Amino acid sequence: MGPQEENFFSPPLQESQERNILGLQSGRAKGEIKLLVAVAQFPDVQPRVSLRKIERIVVQELDDYVKDQSYGEAWVKAEFMGYVSLPDSISAYRISPNNFDVDRGRVRKLIEDTMTAVESRVDFSQYHNMLIVPAAMTQPGKGYGMMCYCANPGMLTGVRGNPRFVTLRSRGGKTFSGGVFVGTENAPLGMFAHDFFHALGGVSDNKRLVPCLYNFERQAEASRLHQWEYCTDYLGTWDVMSAHYVGKGAAPGICSFTRIRLGWISPEQVILVRPGEEQGAFLAPLAKGGKTLVLKIPLPGGQYYLVESRQPVGLDKVQPDSGILILKIDPTAQEGSGTVRVMDADPNSPHLSRPLSGRIKKTGTSFWTGKTMWPSFRCGLREKIRGIGDDCRKKSGGPPGDPHDPATMATLPGAKERKRETGD
Repeated sequence: MGPQEENFFSPPLQESQERNILGLQSGRAKGEIKLLVAVAQFPDVQPRVSLRKIERIVVQELDDYVKDQSYGEAWVKAEFMGYVSLPDSISAYRISPNNFDVDRGRVRKLIEDTMTAVESRVDFSQYHNMLIVPAAMTQPGKGYGMMCYCANPGMLTGVRGNPRFVTLRSRGGKTFSGGVFVGTENAPLGMFAHDFFHALGGVSDNKRLVPCLYNFERQAEASRLHQWEYCTDYLGTWDVMSAHYVGKGAAPGICSFTRIRLGWISPEQVILVRPGEEQGAFLAPLAKGGKTLVLKIPLPGGQYYLVESRQPVGLDKVQPDSGILILKIDPTAQEGSGTVRVMDADPNSPHLSRPLSGRIKKTGTSFWTGKTMWPSFRCGLREKIRGIGDDCRKKSGGPPGDPHDPATMATLPGAKERKRETGD
């Protein structure tokens, strides 16, 4: 049994009934992940990005990113094939930049023509995933048409309704049924990571386990305007599944929801707090890892809150703000329709983050950002099902980013306060 059969067709992991506080988690995103990489060259297009740069991003930097975000639970072993020649001009493969208008036949043609070009020297059964890099400088509607996407599971079937892994076949009859994602030669690291994580998550209950967290209905307009923040109104830059990059191209990390779905947070790192209960816990910075990373608050109808600490360490250094982040999760939402939403502390802030100067004020929300998020800040959370975060108040503490600082502490008033746990 090769890696495809062993990992991609096993069901997602489900905790035992007693310990199932996390829900579904992928069983395909731990340990060594074997990735086949081919740079697809069109006969009528001159590549503009060097093979060396492409290899650095998709081999070394992608591996470093996965190791970092998984806390060392996963790593990538890539086989870089270099250029492979495609038989037809780029116009035969070009697709729309709009998710809803992508020609699935052209996606399949790109993959199967690439497989045919390498089939004499590749045993596809030895790889979990395949990355195809079209060697064409691309912007929305130009070059290849779309800079990045996940094909399997994804564009080959559509991501709403019935996403699934399909079997792809080279001209010589060799098959591949694992994850396939595509990113052009000028795609930044965050784009490759975003679509790789779709493949690592797989599919459960007719949904991708690791969904896009941006707004699908706004995606086409965001591409047209070259303003990606237009479609990141649910989660901003707080997860690479929402925003591919921050600023001039730095890849953001992922939030607790995506880490949980990929199996990179364990039940022991999560405290379950039901409405009316009281828990006190120090949350380690999510980007750093530690003993306690998340508070989970269940709500009616299967929805829930996740509370995490985002501090300026690791990849979270690229974020414009820091503090306690509260996410509302709706597992029943269609992909691209708000599966994860930030409980915004400042509804007037652009893109869910605005560094502000000034004093702390009483607020009815849950997350203070930038300079408004004081180094020593404690956010009280009162859950009445009606809403979240009746008051936030200043409290003395240590330096910013210190896991023992109340800036990283979330308290849920209710019954008795349990013993505080420090983040490692």
